[in-house]
Formats: sequence, C-alpha cells, structure tokens
Amino acid sequence: DSMEQLEQYCSAGEQRKVEHLLHTLKGVAGSIGAAGVQEAAATLEPYAQRSDLDAVAFRLPRLKLVFNQTLGALQEHLAQAAEDAPSTSGSEPASGDERMEDLLSRLAWLLDNGDAEALSLVDRLNGFSLGSRSRSLLERLVEQLNHHDFETAQQTLS
Repeated sequence: DSMEQLEQYCSAGEQRKVEHLLHTLKGVAGSIGAAGVQEAAATLEPYAQRSDLDAVAFRLPRLKLVFNQTLGALQEHLAQAAEDAPSTSGSEPASGDERMEDLLSRLAWLLDNGDAEALSLVDRLNGFSLGSRSRSLLERLVEQLNHHDFETAQQTLS
C-alpha cells in the first residue's frame, strides 16, 4: 500500500523514495482525474524535496484520508459498473464464434459508454485465431482506443 510505504520511508529517512513516491502518486492521480489526491500529494512534495520528512509525516494523514476516500469511491464505481455491464460470464459457450460474439457485444457496450476497459477486452480478443481482415480491424481498434477515440472505435466495430 502506497500510504504505508510513505510512512515507512518517512520513518526511515528515505528522502528520495518519499519524494519519488509522492511525485508518482501526484502524476497518477492527475492522470485518472483524482484531483484531491493529486493536490494533497503536490502539497507534500516540496517538503520531501527539502528533506523535511517530519513535515511530510505530520501532513500525511490528510493525504491518507483523501487517498482512501478516492479509492473507496473508485471501488464502488467499478462494482456498480460491473453490475450494470452486460454479463459475459457463466458457462463457456459451445463454440469459439459464440465466445467471440459475446466479447464483441461487450466491447460494443464498453465503447458506447466510453469505458477504458474496452482496451483490455481488445487484448483478450487478440488471443483468438483471426483472419487477416479481422486482425487488421482489431489493430485499428487498438490504435483508436489507445488514442481514447471511442466514437471512431464504435464506427470501426459497426
């Protein structure tokens, strides 16, 4: 857990590790839109840069609180999304074509909802034996999803 690591690094006087972990946490939080975590980590980073680990440790409870609240909200959101998503689980289909159809149906739903999980699903589709035309289509989808172009990916899938 990142928060436990921060506490341990502060206690051990590991200034570079504290600074690196805070910087990484700030960047990742910013990338996923967790502004509260990003701001709290950014507040601590200058103290770490000045090797004032006592100040970091003193202010760490605020970061931990925001981090845990954000993590809880994210877990709740993912659980709700899993409940709302069309199910692809259950007994294995009789044929590979049916399984591919299930995955493509789920992919269409994910694209329609702008869900980044679509990219990991495309990776699963890579495991199927595909013809050159299907492989080309899949490569286009990967490129579009890597650029977060869900609308174009939807059109490609249609």
